[in-house]
Amino acid sequence: MKNILLYVFLFFFSFKSYSDGVLLTKEELKEEKEYHSLSIALRVPEEVYKLRLSRKKLTRLPASIAKLKNLQVLYLDNNLLTSLPKEIKSLTNLQVLSLKKNQRLDLNLALIDLKNLRNLEELGLENNNLTSLPDEIAMLKKLKVIGLSGNRNLDLKQTFILLGKLPRIKSLKLESNGLHTLPPETVNLKKLKILSLSNNNFRKLPKEIGELRNLEYLNLSENIGIDLKETFILLSRLTKLNKLNLYNNNILILPKEIGELSNLEYLYLHGNKLRSIPPQLFQLEKLKSLYLRNNNIIHIPAQIVSLDLSGNKLKSLPPQIGGLSSLERLFVAKNHMNELTSSIGELENLKYLNISNNAIKRLPEEIGNLKNLEELSASRNELFELPYTIGDLEYLKSLFLEYNQLTELPNTIGKLKRLKILFLEQNKIFELPDNITLMVNIVKLNLMSNKLTALPSGMSNLTNLEKIYLSGNTFSAKEKAKIKKMITAKALML
Repeated sequence: MKNILLYVFLFFFSFKSYSDGVLLTKEELKEEKEYHSLSIALRVPEEVYKLRLSRKKLTRLPASIAKLKNLQVLYLDNNLLTSLPKEIKSLTNLQVLSLKKNQRLDLNLALIDLKNLRNLEELGLENNNLTSLPDEIAMLKKLKVIGLSGNRNLDLKQTFILLGKLPRIKSLKLESNGLHTLPPETVNLKKLKILSLSNNNFRKLPKEIGELRNLEYLNLSENIGIDLKETFILLSRLTKLNKLNLYNNNILILPKEIGELSNLEYLYLHGNKLRSIPPQLFQLEKLKSLYLRNNNIIHIPAQIVSLDLSGNKLKSLPPQIGGLSSLERLFVAKNHMNELTSSIGELENLKYLNISNNAIKRLPEEIGNLKNLEELSASRNELFELPYTIGDLEYLKSLFLEYNQLTELPNTIGKLKRLKILFLEQNKIFELPDNITLMVNIVKLNLMSNKLTALPSGMSNLTNLEKIYLSGNTFSAKEKAKIKKMITAKALML
């Protein structure tokens, strides 16, 4: 009798597992193929975990989708759906469902059928003319992320009451909803970690935001005219807030109250009209990344790990830049700089340096002190020589020097044993040093449009070379034949 019961139990368990499908972890799911055709997916239904049917002009979803028992991710964005098949409720392994921009879809009816998707974690309902959510959405107890952007007539009070019943909800998008305030029911979302209110009409941040004590990321970009002083005072109550986005808000002056956000790690201020940064920003000891691209900055701020000042009007970097001892990434492309301060060599932790699209004529010798530098981009400047200390960058992997005025390279360049990518297109180099053949790990070498007539004979030593670009030089036919015999790269462009 016991054996019979055991058999029945095992049969039931195996049947249930088969009918529910196999639920993969997030890491395993990343490795799975994403299908873009339902007909192809139905040929191997048990192998399909991700299906993207966006922009297919679908008016209906076939009931046969129910055969994809293992499906965990389904994108149906930008279609012409009017309804969803009842069979969709059998996809109980579904974790991500996107229904963005299906404005003909009766979402209230569709969402009622989705109540059985007990594993659903992400739901995209953006741009669907929603006015309310059905009560059944409160049954999606595992829901963590919901997108409701572009639904300008949405009843927020009713929506927040329902979302407050979801114990795991942590991310909410309400972008482009024409909002200027939020209902008192906002406080129901106690566990919310991410809130995006981009492209609305907020002039003053609702006081209810101050009650979201678990909030870590707040997106207030494109709310032109928002009172930043009052905003910063209110946000200072959120001790877990570490990321704030104020992109494209026409900000002229950053109020001193920014210094109240003591736990801020990431601050996005790109696309504004800032000319300077208040000293209170120096108080933000935890700040790691500051994004100031496309402003009018003429002064530099405090110590951080990543600093993006691309697209401003900087004429130079101040000597104080060397005091940013923790800096690992510095981006100052597309400015008006004609020199690079020697104090750049004090940034001993710097790994990435982008100074491209300036008017820099020479690099300081101190650049050789950047012992941890892995990538240097100095393309589209006016460099006419490189310092011999360039060879001291022992960890350098990528070097971009296209569109400069270089006529030669220092012999020390051969010391760059870890270099994999070297781009020198559109310079005036007439001869390569023999030591270049010592860069045995080089994979890509671009020497297009220079004044070369020959290559060093030891180029055959570069056995890891996969691509070399040599067109636009003045090699003779004899030299070209020699090069073809000498170089075994997979791609050779003469």
